[in-house]
Amino acid sequence: MQTKKAIDSLISQIPDANLRAELERAVEEALGPRNFGLFFEEHLPEVQALPGVTVRTGTRVSIEGEPFNCTWFVARLETTEEGLLAHLRRETGLEGEIKTRTEDVGKLTPVARYGEAIYPSLVPTERVERAANAPFHSIINADNYHALQLLLYGYKGAFDVIYIDPPFNTGAKDWKYNNDYVDSSDRFRHSKWLSMMKKRLLLAKELLKKEGVLVCAIDENELHNLLCLLDEIFEGRKKTTITVEHNLKGTPGKNFTYSHEYAIFVLPGNLSVVGTEAQEKSDVRNLRRAGRASLRSERKQSFYPIYVKDGKVTRVGAWVRDMDWHPAGRNVPIKSGELEIWPIDEEGGERRWNFGLDSILDNLDRIEVRENADEVQLYVSRENVRYKTVWTGADLDAGRYGTMMVKDVVGREFPYPKSIYNVRRCLAALLRNKPNALILDYFAGSGTTLHATCLLNAEDGGNRRCILVTNNEVSEAEEKALRKQGFKPGDEAWERAGICRSITIPRCKFAINGKRDDGTALPGSYLDGSLLAEGFEANLQTFKLDFLDPLAVSRGGKFEDIAPILWLLAGARGDLISPEQARDKTEAWIWPKDSEFLVARDDERFGEVLRFIEDLDETGRARLRHVFVVTNAREAWLEWRETLQAMVPGVQVHQLFRDYLENYRLGENKTLTDESLIGSLDSETT
Repeated sequence: MQTKKAIDSLISQIPDANLRAELERAVEEALGPRNFGLFFEEHLPEVQALPGVTVRTGTRVSIEGEPFNCTWFVARLETTEEGLLAHLRRETGLEGEIKTRTEDVGKLTPVARYGEAIYPSLVPTERVERAANAPFHSIINADNYHALQLLLYGYKGAFDVIYIDPPFNTGAKDWKYNNDYVDSSDRFRHSKWLSMMKKRLLLAKELLKKEGVLVCAIDENELHNLLCLLDEIFEGRKKTTITVEHNLKGTPGKNFTYSHEYAIFVLPGNLSVVGTEAQEKSDVRNLRRAGRASLRSERKQSFYPIYVKDGKVTRVGAWVRDMDWHPAGRNVPIKSGELEIWPIDEEGGERRWNFGLDSILDNLDRIEVRENADEVQLYVSRENVRYKTVWTGADLDAGRYGTMMVKDVVGREFPYPKSIYNVRRCLAALLRNKPNALILDYFAGSGTTLHATCLLNAEDGGNRRCILVTNNEVSEAEEKALRKQGFKPGDEAWERAGICRSITIPRCKFAINGKRDDGTALPGSYLDGSLLAEGFEANLQTFKLDFLDPLAVSRGGKFEDIAPILWLLAGARGDLISPEQARDKTEAWIWPKDSEFLVARDDERFGEVLRFIEDLDETGRARLRHVFVVTNAREAWLEWRETLQAMVPGVQVHQLFRDYLENYRLGENKTLTDESLIGSLDSETT
């Protein structure tokens, strides 16, 4: 309380009544009552550069050489003999005070505060097709916050698994906040990290199915902070922390050598969603019981015949009640061509099977028929068991199956990638019985999650689809070298060196193709013996995220830019809408080849669209899952939606461009305080 009195005394000496009132409110908020839980400085606002976005009136910008989060608005642009100048304005934080200045447009970088409404587009970059009639995996080159905002348009509650491997915040300058590397000397590094994570986890929560699972890799630096944050955001969910031994040699510390990290599974409250772990085939035992309590007389109902033909169990007989009756031998041929197998040991002693009649039928898939010394015996594999909370094994080695795997595929190293078998185990634990699952990784790094998804699909014939998101930042050393050469973010030389374009996309593309772009076959093999050079039957589409002017969108002038989002929303199958199709307004509708969506371009010709859909055969209607109608007539659109849903049960009908604009406008963080300034700029420059 003494601190509060001292602050009140100092505030009372400020002559400006408005400033006094603002400070009093701020102090009350800072020193007022708090609940128990995780508290940290939220570091608002976080700012993201938008390379490639044009500077125009109303654009938020930062100035080269100045603090990145010190942003200005462009009030107006002026063409002079020296070039294009921008007249800038910004609030100072004091009541009614606005600063102004003029800068060369070349020194300005368009930026967005996290939480402001953004209107994204996707620019297709590369495409790999190796699997007919299969959906496409996707990689989005973008800041993950804005990519998550984009995915909210059509993917709310859609993902079965979200797997993330965020920066571990070790203090080694391995991540940025507001365009600056965070290192161990930053006394706010933990709160900055939590602030960054919270914003993204809140969006991820909206994207996750109710029965879906979030898996987050982490180490001891932020483990306890992250668990508290997850408790706050995912209240009511079960959090289980798996210890993963990923570094067999270990990394020496001051007291211990660290050989492990963690995988936190955020599970739906009362549901059982984690599968069982399959045991190795070599770990088997004879189906005939041996040792203690193994005699026929000790468990009469477990003495019965099992019938085998062509190396497979065909049926199970009844147990023998008459203890005076004895089989002719262990293997008895019968007229049906089957072999009757009895639990008799090598000395002719009558034993019993490991399963009684009440459980044998539930375990037939575990029984192997083996021919030994001219006779047939039955073996049973160990029962599948729940995953343990400590994972060990040579396949989890991040050096051998992470770092070396990336180097073998891409030809260059990447710091601290996960073992592909570590990520595959996480996915298999949750998705073994979900062959069509949808997976998201928004800290994609080297692309291990997509590679592991392909591996899992190849193992069991699944059709799981993965969406990766990663930024295109360069390393600290590369940044220094590029700036020394005069390059900046947005320049081709800079972008070409970024993580997405130099590691993530090449790794996933080469892994699917089984070769690099120059035709060189990938060396080595997977643990199951298949060659990397064989690649995978899979498809891949990559994108770069861009931003649009909402006014141009509302007028229908940006359909070509939005069209790839419609393809992604509709299941990522078939062809994209080509630029030529997007620009051609003579057709009443567009239905890209092998895709699952149709776009009705002209509401005045919607009758033609209805007749076309009405004439579709059963196969065509089953393939049509989404219809986008370009119209401003809301009442008419509601009628058309009802008609379409009656014609094609289950079809989703969207209104363009209203649905698109409202989705991102509703996602805007209303706590930002620049709206009055934006309004004054709009009125001044109209």
